[in-house]
Amino acid sequence: RQSTMKQQSLAAQKQAIEAIAEKHHIQHINFYSDKQSGRKDNRSGYRQITQLIQQGQCDILCCYRLNRLHRNLKNALKLIKLCQTYHVHILSVHDGYFDMDQAFDRLKLNIFISLAELESDNIGEQVRNGLQEKAKQGRLITTHAPFGYDYHHGTFIINQNESPTVKAVFNYYIKGHGYKKIAQLL
Repeated sequence: RQSTMKQQSLAAQKQAIEAIAEKHHIQHINFYSDKQSGRKDNRSGYRQITQLIQQGQCDILCCYRLNRLHRNLKNALKLIKLCQTYHVHILSVHDGYFDMDQAFDRLKLNIFISLAELESDNIGEQVRNGLQEKAKQGRLITTHAPFGYDYHHGTFIINQNESPTVKAVFNYYIKGHGYKKIAQLL
């Protein structure tokens, strides 16, 4: 899964995985990346990995950090069970080697994933708290101006080129037209 710019770039993660794979004499490596949240399991790269495991084409699942695989314990437990069923071990650049045939390694993996989920929850709470505080102070929550406005020095100003369209949409709406009809009229 791809990190944000604050974290390691995708290229750096790939390089680190290649280095650890070589150190463990892993010869055939396939790379999969997803930009979606690590809380979801419907990511295309993730689905490809689980298919390879089910087809018996994967012996070791390598990742940069375990939280690159999952930040959701419920979904991670499914992956752990899948790896255990197909005797696929997990190798993480930062978190170590996990033998899925060993109960203690599965426990360690559960702890790591639980901590990743906790970290994700805490980040979400901090973001929500920050947005709520900005709203209480009457400050703008975003710098992305809606259509018809521009962001300028901490406030929104009317975009003179787009304002006639906004006024037309409003007038059509108060006349009872729905969004499809308004789109046709514009």
